[in-house]
Amino acid sequence: MKFINLFSGIGAFNQAMKKFDGECVWSCEKNNYSLETYKKNFGIVASKDIRGINVKEIPDHDVLLCSLPPKTFNKSEEKSWYEYSDTDLLFEMTKVIENKNPKYVLFENIKNLAVNENGKTWKKLKEMLNKMGYTTTEKPLLLSPHHFGIPQAKPRSFVAAIKKEFVKDKKFEINFRKKVKKTQNSIETVINRADQYDLKLYEITPNEKEILDAWNDFIKNVEVKDLDFPIWTDHFKTASRIVEKMPISKQNVINKNKELYINNVKFIDSWLAKNYDILRTKSAYRKLDWKSDVNIKNIYDGLIQIKASGIKIQKPNLVQNINSITEVPIYGPMKRRLTLRECARLQSLPEEFEITQNIKQAYKQLNNTVNVTVVENILEKLFEYK
Repeated sequence: MKFINLFSGIGAFNQAMKKFDGECVWSCEKNNYSLETYKKNFGIVASKDIRGINVKEIPDHDVLLCSLPPKTFNKSEEKSWYEYSDTDLLFEMTKVIENKNPKYVLFENIKNLAVNENGKTWKKLKEMLNKMGYTTTEKPLLLSPHHFGIPQAKPRSFVAAIKKEFVKDKKFEINFRKKVKKTQNSIETVINRADQYDLKLYEITPNEKEILDAWNDFIKNVEVKDLDFPIWTDHFKTASRIVEKMPISKQNVINKNKELYINNVKFIDSWLAKNYDILRTKSAYRKLDWKSDVNIKNIYDGLIQIKASGIKIQKPNLVQNINSITEVPIYGPMKRRLTLRECARLQSLPEEFEITQNIKQAYKQLNNTVNVTVVENILEKLFEYK
């Protein structure tokens, strides 16, 4: 089965098509670092920019696969669907579909695709595909790796389409009724105990250990019924007249912090004095967002992220995202960040998949790529329509 891969990234779609003996006949990717990783793993030199390509020169294919850049339909973008010009990548994709008429189309994008612009975006997409002779599922497929037992909660929208003549009188549906629940996942399934990596390279810094130890002491000793709010040391003593001028949502958080302080004043005052030096190092160190189970009384039993907005602790079952090298999740029990290979496993990339030696780019690539297992499952159901 011949396929093309538009905006291929590091080649997750290529990897998924291996399960179906797919042959990649053309691909494109603009990012130089991704091009290098793609070539290293698949031996393919992708075209650099689809805008300069004569569509008629693209080989015929059975399947068109595409990862549209997130900003294409990002709800934060001010321009509406109707303001896109023919130079946008979405329309470059549709040009290929219209000219080459592949039997199957599968592309992915942001999780809110179905509701973007109150549904106008999805309605227009369906109409456009319909005019080109394709039928789609009723709504985009909103799927996350954790639905398939991969410990990563990162939902994306997948648009699956097929030429109408191959569906005929049947209703075109793709359903996954037996999805794995979030609580049934565990980060343990991707963790390295020992492998080719020097795990010391991923250990937390002395400063990070000091602040995490401090917060661990806090969690173990503070008396609170429910930690359903971020702990924010900057606002333990904020005056009510100042709080009243803030947005309601922020007022609620600060008032809960003030109540926490009043109920634990002796311990907290001692704790603040003891940890004064490390707390003033970064503003992020003074905020703890406890997303874990209140019954877990040890920070190092969870997954930890030290972000610019604060320290986040969550249950050790799911990774939300990687984002950047500075925000790679810390695996609490081993006091280290997830390795590149572990992040590759979160995307269902095989052990032999070669990761770039540029660590910053590697984490970025592994965060941005689509999950192979998710794509394989969608394609399997799509290819049932022959």
